[in-house]
Amino acid sequence: MGNHRKLIFLLFYLLSCSLNNCQNIIVEYQFKTLLSTGREFLVCNTEDAFYFDYVEGDNLPIDEILNNYNIDRGGQKIYKTLNNINSLKLIKAFPKTKQNNLIEDNKYIIDWKVSNHKQNILGFTCRKAVGKFRGRIYTVWFTSQIPISLGPWKLDGLPGLILKVEEKDGVNGYEAVQIIQQSTSGIPKSVYSFLNNIIPLKNWTTI
Repeated sequence: MGNHRKLIFLLFYLLSCSLNNCQNIIVEYQFKTLLSTGREFLVCNTEDAFYFDYVEGDNLPIDEILNNYNIDRGGQKIYKTLNNINSLKLIKAFPKTKQNNLIEDNKYIIDWKVSNHKQNILGFTCRKAVGKFRGRIYTVWFTSQIPISLGPWKLDGLPGLILKVEEKDGVNGYEAVQIIQQSTSGIPKSVYSFLNNIIPLKNWTTI
């Protein structure tokens, strides 16, 4: 009887997670340049991923940011469909002119060189990898404890989530400062509404 009750509870829990999008993972990165820092976010599930920066309301909690997110605000935004590894979509929003563009960009395959060097980030064991992306050399730290092949900005392609990025010249860098697994918040509805109501531009060269 005890095992029967445990099975019912497990099924109820799994159903509850499905209904509440428990498979969502949210990562907050601190983006650093020589002169400033900023908040950037990766939101993903088993089907797609959305990466964006956030320059308003520095202290707002993640759930509040996602629940009130407006696609028309400025900043970089990248959408990826995980079943199509050969392309990604960049959303360019220009609030002052209200001209928003959706740009399809070919995915750049990075030839990562993985080493045995390890580092602990937010309690996760990470391995070091070095790769060249469009003329710049990046050192990253990724964890296979979160087995999704994603990371900040356009950096991905490793057997685990990228938690830290260092550019060779030290100009730009990213580091995860918070990870929320099985979140009930996901990719904002305004992102899907935008994608469903605009025709993407083709063959646009970007960095």
